[in-house]
Amino acid sequence: MGGGKVKTKTAVGGIMGALVAMIGSPAPEHLGALFMVVMGLIAMDTFCGVWLAAIQGRLSSDTLRRKLYIKLLQYTLLATLFAGVTLLARTWWVFQIGIGGIGAIELLSMMETAVSLEGEGVKLGPLKPLLERIRKYLGDGGTGSLTLPTGNSVTVTGEEKRV
Repeated sequence: MGGGKVKTKTAVGGIMGALVAMIGSPAPEHLGALFMVVMGLIAMDTFCGVWLAAIQGRLSSDTLRRKLYIKLLQYTLLATLFAGVTLLARTWWVFQIGIGGIGAIELLSMMETAVSLEGEGVKLGPLKPLLERIRKYLGDGGTGSLTLPTGNSVTVTGEEKRV
């Protein structure tokens, strides 16, 4: 047990070491923690998606593998882009904003899945008031993000999508 944690720390340490060597200045201390938070958000979003698929009777290892592969490929490409811009700009703030942006995408995805879970009858408990506040902040009279689902659809940024 714990082998994955060591590998993750080694991979993150290797990436950080390469960037530090190329930029010539030490990475901010909190950057490793930011990586771990974003990886945790990816894991939680994946768990929520699996839970929703199980409730809807659409759980498939092939679908999970494909979606997770696509997500990780996209985020790897984005992180590579952020690292490249960080090297060009010779400042860490670009990389931090980029990794934080990936975290924001995952957080929004989890909230969308939570709304869909609520539509399937799952009680959200203390998460429901948080979602309501976020809906008020992001929404614009019911046509914005994260409106409550009707049936098996959810409205996100004005478009109705079947889930």
